[in-house]
Amino acid sequence: MVPEDRMTNKECRSTKDAAQEGPFGLRHSLFDIRHSLSALLPAEAAAARLIVCEPSGRWAVALRRQSAATAPRVYETRSLADCWQMLAEAPASFVVVELSTGNAVALLQRMARLQRDFPLARVAVVADRALAGYEWLLREAGAVHFLCSPRQCGPLADLALRHLAQAPPPPRSLTDQIWAGLPWARQS
Repeated sequence: MVPEDRMTNKECRSTKDAAQEGPFGLRHSLFDIRHSLSALLPAEAAAARLIVCEPSGRWAVALRRQSAATAPRVYETRSLADCWQMLAEAPASFVVVELSTGNAVALLQRMARLQRDFPLARVAVVADRALAGYEWLLREAGAVHFLCSPRQCGPLADLALRHLAQAPPPPRSLTDQIWAGLPWARQS
């Protein structure tokens, strides 16, 4: 084996290409990985959504304001049960849940099962400043972000948009897959 500092450009390229190859010499792309993740979705799964679970609506307004240019539709729910029902319909969604003293235990229980029940979903938690002490407990339970001020929703909106852009497409029937691959639009 030739040390890397003495390799020619051609040898370096072939080493880098081999590192990007998967098993049996197959190359993997982001497209292939996203579509292989769609195998984790049930056949009737909807496309990934931005779900906000809160009683008041102020966090949803702040998220809409931050992502106005590329605003995905924000689906609002008022209870954890409704939120998890919507998550079951679109299991690769990004969920924003408002923590309160009344839902802390139920939220922790649901987040403990999140990776097993919805492996493609991500949860961010928003809360009043008085509940900031819960941040590390919720991060330990799987929260990807914790926020106490609607004025600081920029990073949360960026996280949500990035997750939705990388979420696998919902499964399609064989007929829909063929039509999507044709170079012309489907005529109905």
